[in-house]
Amino acid sequence: MNAVSTSYIEVENLSRDYVQGETIVHALSSISLTFNRGEFGALVGPSGSGKSTLLNCMGALDKPSEGKVSIDGQDITGLTGNKLSDFRLQNIGFVFQAYNLVPVLTAYENVEYILLLQGMNAQQRKEKILKLADRMDMQDLMHRFPDQLSGGQQQRVAVARALIGEPEVVLADEPTANLDTHNAEKLIELMLQMCNETSTTFLFSTHDERVIKSARRLIHLRDGKIEKDENKT
Repeated sequence: MNAVSTSYIEVENLSRDYVQGETIVHALSSISLTFNRGEFGALVGPSGSGKSTLLNCMGALDKPSEGKVSIDGQDITGLTGNKLSDFRLQNIGFVFQAYNLVPVLTAYENVEYILLLQGMNAQQRKEKILKLADRMDMQDLMHRFPDQLSGGQQQRVAVARALIGEPEVVLADEPTANLDTHNAEKLIELMLQMCNETSTTFLFSTHDERVIKSARRLIHLRDGKIEKDENKT
């Protein structure tokens, strides 16, 4: 990785349009943002404001109609195929609203899958997974399959999978939506600790006041545009 930059992530004139029938929906309109390494920020706004679309474009899961996203100087909107897959594997952790767990794998195997792709040996994988499971109070979940888990439990497994590879950036779409207060607070505490210890950049889309309270930066979206961008520190 390059030296610490004041613009570790750069979003430049990002627009995303969708066609619904005969109507063009402007999900994002000329969004420009920069993020420092180690920021702990939240995208907030009503449903349909563009939060999830912005996260997906920032993680190169969706292609913008115009503009670009750069992470550590790399234009990720220009990456394709294996280069894009490798960049995401090594640099970005995702938490999806729909969890996206592999149904035929146990919770342990879902989390382990990222480390397998990264080429880590079996003993190192086991040590990392058990350590994270302990920090997240998930030891009793690890040998269950997704259909044996509640929504909140699947959410925690999805978060563990996003964190296990120690990515430079974590993009999380409503990561606490299905968690009770205890587990939500524990998760936020863990993410803040990772942010402080490793300068991991966290960006959430959220309606959760617990996340909003903990975020150091709030980006308010409405109708695909930035309404307000405020630093709380």
